[in-house]
Amino acid sequence: MSTLREHFFEFDDALAEHGVPPLTSWWREGVGTWLDAYESAHALELVACVGRGAAKSTVLYKLALFFAVFGDFAVPPGERHYAIVLSRLKEEAGKGIAIIDRWLTLLGIPHRLAGDAVELAQQQRGIRVVAASVAAASGWRAFFVGKDERSKWSETGVEEREGEEIDVSAGAMTATHALAPVVSFGSAYYAVGPFFDAVQAGSDEHRVVLGPTPTWIAAPHVTEESTRKKE
Repeated sequence: MSTLREHFFEFDDALAEHGVPPLTSWWREGVGTWLDAYESAHALELVACVGRGAAKSTVLYKLALFFAVFGDFAVPPGERHYAIVLSRLKEEAGKGIAIIDRWLTLLGIPHRLAGDAVELAQQQRGIRVVAASVAAASGWRAFFVGKDERSKWSETGVEEREGEEIDVSAGAMTATHALAPVVSFGSAYYAVGPFFDAVQAGSDEHRVVLGPTPTWIAAPHVTEESTRKKE
């Protein structure tokens, strides 16, 4: 039987066969380390602080879809539970759901679009990608929560106090799934707020922290020289 790390890499390879760029070696090592800790010790949180252009959203969508299709979560008859991704903006959320819809089509997995969600046809599961708000993080049962650009929520009309309320509400969505992962990615490294605190604290028995890492390390096709020239 393959490990969770191996299974995720097989999933990533299957997408790559259809032209979807695979994870870089930095992402594979980091996500693989977390999946090992999740599988062996139930480390539920993954936090990554990485430079812009390093495919953070793409990796987050892949993890959400992987856990939606292959995760070991029980959903009671008549209910539908979700992998929920909280984005900075409504426009980013719309882009994300379109990407996931396309990936499911490429993999031949039956599904249907339903507003801001993709629902799996043969499972009582789905993926929602929505703009971060208390309302968006309420009223649903979730077996996976992803937070895209968590460090920038305060820049997009989500006050930091509300951001913390969203964190609490998002955690409550997972109440019926003890092993629901919570994944938070961001690029800006402000010296304030929950994301900064998590990165500063580093990895422990409950959480794996990746970074801070510059773009050219996580995404080697973007060179340090070109990045510094642009700056």
